[in-house]
Amino acid sequence: ISIGTGIGAGIVIGGKLYRGYSESAGEVGYLVPDSSYLGKRYEHFGCIETLSAGPGIVRRALAAVERDGNTILRELTGNDLKALTAEKVFEAARCGDPLAQMIVDETVDYLSMIVASVAAIVNPELIVLGGGIARSADLLIEPIRQRVEGVVPVMPLIKVSELGENAAVMGAIAMVLHSTSDIYLDSEG
Repeated sequence: ISIGTGIGAGIVIGGKLYRGYSESAGEVGYLVPDSSYLGKRYEHFGCIETLSAGPGIVRRALAAVERDGNTILRELTGNDLKALTAEKVFEAARCGDPLAQMIVDETVDYLSMIVASVAAIVNPELIVLGGGIARSADLLIEPIRQRVEGVVPVMPLIKVSELGENAAVMGAIAMVLHSTSDIYLDSEG
């Protein structure tokens, strides 16, 4: 599951990427967190990813700062909240900022819903979290594990990607290599 500007998953079954009927398998960002999100249109980003991907984390943090301005997020952004990033929200949470910790806790809830849904539907042995938000795995992995355990019939291993920001590029290379197995390249081609 890649968590960055958006959220998506690559579902690998039998060593092959499962694409689904319309090539959109893995669009876990479109999962619905509760009934209040039904009956609305989500064109470019799904409802749960508008809450838990990078821009959603920033949006929720900015709204919280407007309600309760007592936070070190202002200091971390040099008093320019337009410079706020999800990374700074996680940094503030590590420093013990209650507002940032609340936003991270909500984010963990949303990501746990995604992980639980994937675990219940696909029953994978392993779920790998990647993308920019996964750089904050120290604040995500264990809390997600605690929330999901007992909710699903079989708990998968949950790990952070060792590929870091290279995961998408490596995945694209792997797709090309797997799809060109019948093509032979020579030294002149």
